[in-house]
Amino acid sequence: MDKENPVTDIQKIFGGIAVKFFPVSVDNFFKEPDDIADFANSLPMESSPIYNFPGKRTKPLSEIDPPFNDAIINKILTIYRLPEDIFCKRGNLYFQKIQSFSDHKDDVINKGWIHKDTVYHPDDDNLVGLIYLNQHIDPDAGTSLFDVVPDIDQHLYQSKNIEVGKYKKQSYTNSVSNEELEEVYESHMKFYVEKLRIQNKYNRMIAYDPNEFHRANSFYTGTEEDRLTLVFFLQLDNVAKWPIDLIREKG
Repeated sequence: MDKENPVTDIQKIFGGIAVKFFPVSVDNFFKEPDDIADFANSLPMESSPIYNFPGKRTKPLSEIDPPFNDAIINKILTIYRLPEDIFCKRGNLYFQKIQSFSDHKDDVINKGWIHKDTVYHPDDDNLVGLIYLNQHIDPDAGTSLFDVVPDIDQHLYQSKNIEVGKYKKQSYTNSVSNEELEEVYESHMKFYVEKLRIQNKYNRMIAYDPNEFHRANSFYTGTEEDRLTLVFFLQLDNVAKWPIDLIREKG
Protein backbone atom coordinates (compact mmCIF):
# COMPACT_ATOMS: atom_id res chain seq x y z
CA MET A 1 0.00 0.00 0.00
CA ASP A 2 1.34 3.41 -0.88
CA LYS A 3 1.00 6.66 1.00
CA GLU A 4 3.95 7.05 -0.02
CA ASN A 5 7.17 8.91 0.85
CA PRO A 6 10.76 8.80 -0.39
CA VAL A 7 13.49 7.88 2.07
CA THR A 8 16.71 9.86 1.84
CA ASP A 9 18.35 9.57 5.27
CA ILE A 10 20.19 6.31 5.94
CA GLN A 11 19.84 6.57 9.69
CA LYS A 12 16.09 6.94 9.33
CA ILE A 13 16.01 3.71 7.35
CA PHE A 14 18.11 1.52 9.58
CA GLY A 15 18.14 2.91 13.09
CA GLY A 16 16.06 4.31 15.89
CA ILE A 17 12.59 3.68 14.46
CA ALA A 18 10.66 1.30 16.71
CA VAL A 19 7.73 -0.72 15.42
CA LYS A 20 4.71 -0.05 17.65
CA PHE A 21 2.08 -2.39 16.18
CA PHE A 22 2.25 -6.06 15.27
CA PRO A 23 0.56 -7.05 12.00
CA VAL A 24 -2.95 -8.52 12.08
CA SER A 25 -5.32 -10.05 9.55
CA VAL A 26 -9.07 -10.25 10.18
CA ASP A 27 -11.51 -11.96 7.82
CA ASN A 28 -15.17 -10.95 7.42
CA PHE A 29 -14.43 -7.42 8.60
CA PHE A 30 -17.61 -5.75 7.34
CA LYS A 31 -21.06 -7.19 8.09
CA GLU A 32 -22.31 -6.14 4.65
CA PRO A 33 -19.24 -6.06 2.40
CA ASP A 34 -21.29 -6.06 -0.81
CA ASP A 35 -22.83 -2.74 0.20
CA ILE A 36 -19.37 -1.31 0.96
CA ALA A 37 -18.00 -2.42 -2.41
CA ASP A 38 -21.04 -0.98 -4.20
CA PHE A 39 -20.56 2.30 -2.33
CA ALA A 40 -16.88 2.40 -3.32
CA ASN A 41 -17.70 1.74 -6.97
CA SER A 42 -20.22 4.60 -6.95
CA LEU A 43 -17.63 7.20 -5.95
CA PRO A 44 -15.39 9.23 -8.27
CA MET A 45 -11.68 8.50 -8.02
CA GLU A 46 -8.62 10.35 -9.24
CA SER A 47 -4.99 9.42 -9.80
CA SER A 48 -2.24 11.27 -7.95
CA PRO A 49 -0.94 14.27 -9.94
CA ILE A 50 2.57 13.42 -8.74
CA TYR A 51 2.13 9.64 -9.14
CA ASN A 52 3.09 8.83 -5.55
CA PHE A 53 0.71 5.87 -5.53
CA PRO A 54 -0.63 3.59 -8.27
CA GLY A 55 -4.18 3.66 -9.55
CA LYS A 56 -6.87 6.05 -8.31
CA ARG A 57 -8.36 7.05 -4.96
CA THR A 58 -11.49 8.75 -3.71
CA LYS A 59 -11.45 11.84 -1.59
CA PRO A 60 -10.85 11.07 2.11
CA LEU A 61 -13.77 9.13 3.53
CA SER A 62 -13.98 11.71 6.33
CA GLU A 63 -15.17 14.21 3.69
CA ILE A 64 -17.64 11.80 2.10
CA ASP A 65 -19.27 10.12 5.10
CA PRO A 66 -17.79 11.17 8.48
CA PRO A 67 -19.86 8.78 10.67
CA PHE A 68 -18.90 5.81 8.48
CA ASN A 69 -15.27 6.93 8.52
CA ASP A 70 -15.24 7.07 12.34
CA ALA A 71 -17.01 3.72 12.69
CA ILE A 72 -14.33 1.99 10.60
CA ILE A 73 -11.52 3.57 12.62
CA ASN A 74 -13.11 2.51 15.91
CA LYS A 75 -13.58 -1.04 14.66
CA ILE A 76 -9.95 -1.27 13.54
CA LEU A 77 -8.71 -0.06 16.92
CA THR A 78 -10.81 -2.59 18.86
CA ILE A 79 -8.74 -5.37 17.30
CA TYR A 80 -5.71 -4.28 19.32
CA ARG A 81 -7.72 -3.90 22.57
CA LEU A 82 -6.36 -0.43 23.17
CA PRO A 83 -7.39 1.52 26.28
CA GLU A 84 -10.55 3.59 25.86
CA ASP A 85 -8.74 6.90 26.44
CA ILE A 86 -6.62 6.43 23.30
CA PHE A 87 -8.06 8.34 20.38
CA CYS A 88 -7.35 8.77 16.70
CA LYS A 89 -5.81 12.20 16.19
CA ARG A 90 -5.87 11.85 12.42
CA GLY A 91 -7.42 9.20 10.21
CA ASN A 92 -7.14 9.19 6.43
CA LEU A 93 -9.21 6.51 4.69
CA TYR A 94 -9.64 6.17 0.93
CA PHE A 95 -11.17 3.70 -1.47
CA GLN A 96 -8.58 2.81 -4.09
CA LYS A 97 -8.63 1.05 -7.45
CA ILE A 98 -5.52 -0.22 -9.21
CA GLN A 99 -5.78 -1.64 -12.70
CA SER A 100 -3.83 -4.64 -13.93
CA PHE A 101 -0.94 -3.10 -15.86
CA SER A 102 -0.51 -6.23 -17.98
CA ASP A 103 -2.63 -9.25 -18.95
CA HIS A 104 0.33 -11.45 -18.02
CA LYS A 105 0.25 -12.11 -14.28
CA ASP A 106 4.01 -12.37 -13.76
CA ASP A 107 5.01 -9.24 -15.67
CA VAL A 108 7.13 -7.01 -13.45
CA ILE A 109 4.81 -4.07 -14.23
CA ASN A 110 2.12 -5.86 -12.20
CA LYS A 111 4.27 -5.97 -9.05
CA GLY A 112 4.25 -3.42 -6.25
CA TRP A 113 7.42 -1.76 -4.95
CA ILE A 114 8.72 -2.37 -1.43
CA HIS A 115 8.43 0.77 0.69
CA LYS A 116 7.46 2.23 4.06
CA ASP A 117 4.47 4.51 4.74
CA THR A 118 6.29 6.95 6.98
CA VAL A 119 8.52 10.01 6.84
CA TYR A 120 9.89 9.61 10.39
CA HIS A 121 8.28 12.58 12.09
CA PRO A 122 6.50 12.69 15.47
CA ASP A 123 3.20 13.33 13.66
CA ASP A 124 3.55 10.34 11.35
CA ASP A 125 0.87 7.70 11.15
CA ASN A 126 1.14 4.89 13.70
CA LEU A 127 -1.05 2.27 12.06
CA VAL A 128 -1.78 1.59 8.40
CA GLY A 129 -3.52 -1.10 6.42
CA LEU A 130 -6.25 -1.97 3.97
CA ILE A 131 -9.40 -3.99 3.39
CA TYR A 132 -9.72 -6.13 0.26
CA LEU A 133 -13.03 -5.59 -1.54
CA ASN A 134 -13.00 -7.76 -4.68
CA GLN A 135 -15.27 -10.79 -4.49
CA HIS A 136 -13.41 -12.54 -7.31
CA ILE A 137 -9.69 -11.89 -7.58
CA ASP A 138 -6.41 -13.73 -7.91
CA PRO A 139 -5.41 -14.42 -4.27
CA ASP A 140 -1.81 -13.50 -5.07
CA ALA A 141 -2.91 -9.85 -5.34
CA GLY A 142 -2.28 -9.51 -1.60
CA THR A 143 0.41 -7.93 0.56
CA SER A 144 3.77 -8.97 2.01
CA LEU A 145 5.97 -7.54 4.76
CA PHE A 146 9.76 -7.60 4.52
CA ASP A 147 12.93 -7.29 6.55
CA VAL A 148 16.10 -5.74 5.19
CA VAL A 149 18.79 -8.37 4.60
CA PRO A 150 21.60 -8.51 7.20
CA ASP A 151 24.89 -6.64 6.64
CA ILE A 152 23.47 -4.44 3.94
CA ASP A 153 25.66 -1.91 2.14
CA GLN A 154 23.79 1.13 3.38
CA HIS A 155 25.20 3.61 0.86
CA LEU A 156 24.47 1.28 -2.03
CA TYR A 157 20.96 0.87 -0.67
CA GLN A 158 20.44 4.64 -0.54
CA SER A 159 21.70 5.04 -4.09
CA LYS A 160 19.39 2.29 -5.34
CA ASN A 161 16.44 3.77 -3.46
CA ILE A 162 16.82 7.08 -5.29
CA GLU A 163 16.88 5.22 -8.61
CA VAL A 164 13.81 3.22 -7.61
CA GLY A 165 11.84 6.41 -6.94
CA LYS A 166 12.18 7.41 -10.59
CA TYR A 167 11.27 4.01 -11.99
CA LYS A 168 8.35 3.61 -9.59
CA LYS A 169 6.56 6.64 -11.06
CA GLN A 170 7.34 5.47 -14.59
CA SER A 171 5.86 2.05 -13.82
CA TYR A 172 2.66 3.66 -12.50
CA THR A 173 2.24 5.43 -15.86
CA ASN A 174 3.41 2.41 -17.90
CA SER A 175 6.10 4.57 -19.48
CA VAL A 176 9.15 2.30 -19.13
CA SER A 177 10.13 -0.91 -20.91
CA ASN A 178 9.66 -4.22 -19.11
CA GLU A 179 13.32 -5.12 -19.67
CA GLU A 180 14.61 -1.95 -18.02
CA LEU A 181 12.07 -2.16 -15.22
CA GLU A 182 12.86 -5.82 -14.53
CA GLU A 183 16.54 -5.06 -14.00
CA VAL A 184 15.89 -2.25 -11.53
CA TYR A 185 13.14 -4.14 -9.72
CA GLU A 186 15.16 -7.31 -9.19
CA SER A 187 18.22 -5.39 -7.98
CA HIS A 188 16.01 -3.59 -5.46
CA MET A 189 14.41 -6.86 -4.26
CA LYS A 190 17.85 -8.22 -3.32
CA PHE A 191 17.92 -5.88 -0.32
CA TYR A 192 14.91 -7.59 1.31
CA VAL A 193 13.67 -10.91 2.61
CA GLU A 194 9.96 -11.67 2.88
CA LYS A 195 8.73 -12.37 6.41
CA LEU A 196 4.94 -12.40 6.08
CA ARG A 197 2.61 -12.97 3.11
CA ILE A 198 -1.13 -12.27 3.25
CA GLN A 199 -3.34 -13.38 0.37
CA ASN A 200 -6.07 -11.22 -1.09
CA LYS A 201 -9.44 -12.39 0.19
CA TYR A 202 -12.76 -10.61 -0.03
CA ASN A 203 -13.57 -8.59 3.11
CA ARG A 204 -10.20 -9.32 4.75
CA MET A 205 -8.69 -6.46 6.76
CA ILE A 206 -4.95 -6.28 7.36
CA ALA A 207 -3.14 -3.75 9.56
CA TYR A 208 0.53 -3.19 10.29
CA ASP A 209 3.01 -0.62 11.52
CA PRO A 210 3.96 2.00 8.89
CA ASN A 211 7.63 1.34 9.67
CA GLU A 212 7.27 -2.14 8.19
CA PHE A 213 8.65 -2.55 4.70
CA HIS A 214 5.80 -3.86 2.56
CA ARG A 215 4.43 -4.13 -0.96
CA ALA A 216 1.38 -5.12 -2.96
CA ASN A 217 2.48 -8.46 -4.37
CA SER A 218 0.49 -8.10 -7.57
CA PHE A 219 -1.98 -5.79 -9.27
CA TYR A 220 -3.13 -8.63 -11.51
CA THR A 221 -6.73 -9.47 -10.62
CA GLY A 222 -7.44 -12.30 -13.07
CA THR A 223 -10.73 -10.58 -14.01
CA GLU A 224 -11.88 -7.43 -15.80
CA GLU A 225 -12.15 -5.65 -12.44
CA ASP A 226 -9.54 -3.36 -10.90
CA ARG A 227 -7.99 -4.27 -7.55
CA LEU A 228 -10.37 -2.57 -5.07
CA THR A 229 -9.36 -1.81 -1.49
CA LEU A 230 -10.09 0.58 1.33
CA VAL A 231 -6.74 1.91 2.55
CA PHE A 232 -6.22 3.62 5.91
CA PHE A 233 -3.54 5.69 7.64
CA LEU A 234 -4.11 6.36 11.36
CA GLN A 235 -2.27 8.64 13.76
CA LEU A 236 -3.08 7.89 17.42
CA ASP A 237 -2.67 10.04 20.50
CA ASN A 238 -2.58 9.59 24.28
CA VAL A 239 -0.84 6.22 24.04
CA ALA A 240 1.06 5.21 27.19
CA LYS A 241 2.21 1.83 25.87
CA TRP A 242 2.05 0.47 22.36
CA PRO A 243 0.72 -3.03 21.60
CA ILE A 244 4.16 -4.41 20.77
CA ASP A 245 5.51 -3.14 24.11
CA LEU A 246 2.69 -4.83 26.02
CA ILE A 247 3.54 -8.13 24.38
CA ARG A 248 7.24 -7.86 25.12
CA GLU A 249 6.54 -7.05 28.74
CA LYS A 250 5.13 -10.54 29.14
CA GLY A 251 8.57 -12.02 28.55
